[in-house]
Amino acid sequence: MSACLDLVYADSDGKSLVERIESRNGVHTLEHGAAIGLGNLGYKLVSIND
Repeated sequence: MSACLDLVYADSDGKSLVERIESRNGVHTLEHGAAIGLGNLGYKLVSIND
């Protein structure tokens, strides 16, 4: 989930979605999930190009 959130924040056209995420404490939700053992915030992007 962190990778998706990072992509939204990096997109120059994602302002309305960022506002919606922040109005619902989306980042806090991910952090809390990680804190109680529902995964973690780290990720590794892997290229699948031939």
